[in-house]
Amino acid sequence: MSRPSFRLAWAFPLLALFITALLVGSVLPGMIRVHERTPNRTAIINTAPLDPAVINEMIRESKNETHRSLPNPLQISALLNFPAMLVEIAIDLPTTWPDSWYPKLPFPFDDLWFWRAISWPIYALPLWWLAGRSVDGLSQPDAFPIRPRIRLAEAIFMGVLGALSGVVGIGLFLTAESDSANDPLKWVVVPCLLWFSFGLISGIAWVRQRRLRIRISQA
Repeated sequence: MSRPSFRLAWAFPLLALFITALLVGSVLPGMIRVHERTPNRTAIINTAPLDPAVINEMIRESKNETHRSLPNPLQISALLNFPAMLVEIAIDLPTTWPDSWYPKLPFPFDDLWFWRAISWPIYALPLWWLAGRSVDGLSQPDAFPIRPRIRLAEAIFMGVLGALSGVVGIGLFLTAESDSANDPLKWVVVPCLLWFSFGLISGIAWVRQRRLRIRISQA
């Protein structure tokens, strides 16, 4: 029996990078405009009156932050890859813990959420590959050869990751400030439930493949 050549194991990481490029690209021009109008915001505030155009831009950005009902694109890019926070924590522990480490390079890398928006998708690429394998393994026909074959260690890893994501996502949602319109933590439950689903799919795929191997070996 012929098998489909299209594999989600490769499509998921590419799609994740594509979404990241769209989200970051949608806000980068605006960040550049604000940065160009305020090259040294502290010095301007302390030594000279602000240009009215700069004041209007800063007020507009402040209002956008205050009245936003959804995370901004940089936060969305990071939160979609929420399990990558484990990598960030591993970097933070020997460096800046309990604060989050980021390179603090020249603009725009001096913004924590910009750094997360581009680094978390890269950290999460292996996880997207495993998530795609899980879906591929669950959708493959009941016949040999089993491709891709979901290993027990892989299913356990994705299951633990999924369970941890679900617990953390629900916990952050319940503890987020309900009166804060732009608190990204209350939205993290959505991608966390997605990763919980991937963990569940991986376990189901392993059980299904194991039963298939037993049934064929007994035939």
